[in-house]
Amino acid sequence: MHEALEAARRGLGQHLALVGPLGSGKTHLARHFLGQLPAGVRGVLAPRFSKEGSLRHSLHLALHNLIEGDVGEWLARTPLAPSLKQALAYSVGLLPQAPAPKPELDQLTVEGWLWLLEWLSESQPLVILLEDLHAADPFLVELLRHRPRGRVLLLSTSRRNMWEEGSVEVLEVAPLDETSTLACARKLRPDLGEAAQQILALKSRGLPLMLQALSRSQGNQDPLADLAAWGSWAFQSRLDSLPRSARTALLCIAVLGEGAEAALVRHLLGSEAHLSRLLNEGFLNTCLPASGQSSECQGERLVFAAPYLRETALTLVSPEQAKRWWIKAAGWCQGAGHVEQAALYLSMAGEQTAAFRLWRLVAQERWFRGRRAEALEAYNEALLIAPSPALNRSLRQEVARRLLEVGQALQALGWLEALEDEASEALRAQARLQIQAQKVTQYDILGDILRPGTN
Repeated sequence: MHEALEAARRGLGQHLALVGPLGSGKTHLARHFLGQLPAGVRGVLAPRFSKEGSLRHSLHLALHNLIEGDVGEWLARTPLAPSLKQALAYSVGLLPQAPAPKPELDQLTVEGWLWLLEWLSESQPLVILLEDLHAADPFLVELLRHRPRGRVLLLSTSRRNMWEEGSVEVLEVAPLDETSTLACARKLRPDLGEAAQQILALKSRGLPLMLQALSRSQGNQDPLADLAAWGSWAFQSRLDSLPRSARTALLCIAVLGEGAEAALVRHLLGSEAHLSRLLNEGFLNTCLPASGQSSECQGERLVFAAPYLRETALTLVSPEQAKRWWIKAAGWCQGAGHVEQAALYLSMAGEQTAAFRLWRLVAQERWFRGRRAEALEAYNEALLIAPSPALNRSLRQEVARRLLEVGQALQALGWLEALEDEASEALRAQARLQIQAQKVTQYDILGDILRPGTN
């Protein structure tokens, strides 16, 4: 960053983009740099450029921060060509109508701002910090693709790299390494013991924002005890910056869980599923299922880009809303043939009887396909949520019969344990006979091997 500043002071305009995940310390780093500029260099923090706000109003505020006096009067005094002056005046809201067709106007506006910043930097080098460009108006991003001229250093922060190779110099702000994370944990919480400091460092996953949040607990209180409190401190302002539709989509994905299928979220929310906004602003990442996963897991999956962001979002969802989403998601999954996922959502919604039936169907389907170990796992899931003693007993007997069919009498006895009805006793007797028959067969084979004159 200092090297970029030195180049700018020599008249080689620079744009240095700090790019990194949510909570990696981009803003802290940039503001610290802005506050430590050498004498004779002017630093300016630009207003936040949001997609929801008026770009013209934001540019007006930005120019007001750069100059002294009234913006309109100042522009009138600049030695700009009339066409550039009009384009700039329109860009900051001083003209009600565009002075030229859009393609020509965009070109004039870019040239006008480049000239204006170069002119302002003649008296002293200029450093301008533009934060959160992942949420900025597309025109501003396009404007910043042009290298500044004169003694200007543009600093920008964003959670994703939006720049083509060579157009902007990108500085990756990655999470801290293990040693640095532990050093920060010790500095933030010197009152904690070494073991607690190591846990704090581990849980933060190297993100300075997480370290700050975790360290906010007072005295000897466990810094991990109140997830909702410090998670809200870390993420609330960022969640509040989202439009309602994108925020709702984030909460829905939190309810569905890590790895929620993008197609499911779009089904639940329809036009409100602003996934592109969440992906572009670094709240979510996408991943594809690993090879070898079941056919139920072949769609694009959504995962949270920051640790504990999901847990924080869950605190903002009412139990009633979460249940509605789970039930609707179960219906979609069942219709798409994702029976196992449907059973999971029904279980989370508290619909135990329906979930039990689906788990039983999953187990039966796996057994008939020869996937016996997976079938037993599904039977166990069903057993955990069996809604009545009668269904519990019926399920155990079904599994015992299937195991006896394939000669696994000992496992069958395990599933019949503690059942005292007549049908269970008959199955136990069948299992004991099967075990006895297996022993006799083993003895006969052993006798043939030991008999003299046999191969």
